[in-house]
Amino acid sequence: NERNRYIANLIEAKGFTIKDQPQWSKSSAGKKSGEIDIFVTENDGKPRSIIEALNLDSLKTDYLIEHLDKLFNYDTTGLENNYILSYATAKDFIKLWDKYKVFISKHKYIYEFIDFKENDDYNYADVKIGVAKHLRNGKTIHCRLFYYFGG
Repeated sequence: NERNRYIANLIEAKGFTIKDQPQWSKSSAGKKSGEIDIFVTENDGKPRSIIEALNLDSLKTDYLIEHLDKLFNYDTTGLENNYILSYATAKDFIKLWDKYKVFISKHKYIYEFIDFKENDDYNYADVKIGVAKHLRNGKTIHCRLFYYFGG
């Protein structure tokens, strides 16, 4: 929660409004509202994106699938950009990132997977960024992945 609050503060400093852990859409079980980690809106309340955060010390596929599916289930409107923020504590950061990229590219999503591209424009040793594109009702949506070492 402390890390998520820090990220939320950074986003708010850019002029967006944050709703921290609001009840929204449906839970992964579909029986009640889900609890979003960070919900970003424009100042007028218009939804902007959803951020789902998780901790990774290894590639626990069931855990990763749960968070990926939650992200897509929570988004009831088809937002253009949503985010998975992974705090990685694995001993071999790069090895886990490589496994993570392969998994992201092969997972069966709710919406058709188009492709995954790693963003090499960032020169930070402990941050990896990628974008998974999906087709949702004829529109391309993005699941932006931020992978941070040192969680």
